[in-house]
Amino acid sequence: SQDKKIIGLYNAEAVERKVYNSKMKYAEKIGMEKGIEKGIEKGMKKGLEQGLEQGIEQGIEQGIEKEKINVVKNMLKENIDINIISKVSGMSLEDISNIKNSL
Repeated sequence: SQDKKIIGLYNAEAVERKVYNSKMKYAEKIGMEKGIEKGIEKGMKKGLEQGLEQGIEQGIEQGIEKEKINVVKNMLKENIDINIISKVSGMSLEDISNIKNSL
């Protein structure tokens, strides 16, 4: 049709559809960015919590091992047989010999 009113209505509808689609794409983009930001923040928080927990566990294990070595050193200073020290401490004879050599 060559009717200008009809052509104008068609153009207005097309423009409105383009504006609507643009707004939807922008909203989707913003939503994705916010979702990604929240996901990263949540992931970092979880990673820090896990890292802290692992660090604490590792520190406790190292402290226990260090104390075990100190006890073995004290037993060696008291001239206790290394076979007995091995049974009591759970350490290998080789590890005890290494500790003995470091005294």
